[in-house]
Amino acid sequence: MTNFIRHLLMILLGFCLVGLGYALVYKTPIFQTVQNQPGLSEDQMKISETQDPKNNNDSAQASSSRLSADAELNMLISMAKKMLAEQNWNYAEMYALKALVKNAQSAEALYCLGISRYRMERYEEAALALEKTLQLQDDPAVRYSLGVLYLYYLGQATKGTNLLHSVVNDGEANDELKSNASRLLSDNAAKESVQAAKAPESMSIDK
Repeated sequence: MTNFIRHLLMILLGFCLVGLGYALVYKTPIFQTVQNQPGLSEDQMKISETQDPKNNNDSAQASSSRLSADAELNMLISMAKKMLAEQNWNYAEMYALKALVKNAQSAEALYCLGISRYRMERYEEAALALEKTLQLQDDPAVRYSLGVLYLYYLGQATKGTNLLHSVVNDGEANDELKSNASRLLSDNAAKESVQAAKAPESMSIDK
């Protein structure tokens, strides 16, 4: 009888060891999803979905593309300004136009375009470019340039003198710009015929 009990106990112990081994082998895997982890909110569970390497790569590429586009735009504007300084009006216009292809709302590129066309005596086109510049960014230097164009070259005395007066009364305009605008207003009365007005040789609408 004693041997029988001992044998029965050995069998039961064997079953216990087998059951324990099965539990150890087939326990919950360490790569379980966040959804199976207790205590996590829905927002936390969504983290794994947003951390997609493909999404991160796309975002990095888009950011790099934007930086490259901005750098190219700045380079073209710098070249346009350089050509203006060297009095190479055709190339200044070319670089300004290329910059505007990159960003049609660039006030700096439009200003360079306006000055280059003024220098090439394409006054109406110059005024159009400067008007667009002024719409994007109010600047006393741009108003001065437009005032000169309208007063001396486009036969619009009232518009020209109004713009020059706005420069004289602008607290943000520098003293040199104010002085030039005041001198032009003194030399050219608003009621004079602009058709007969002659621009001083030393006059420049450049900043």
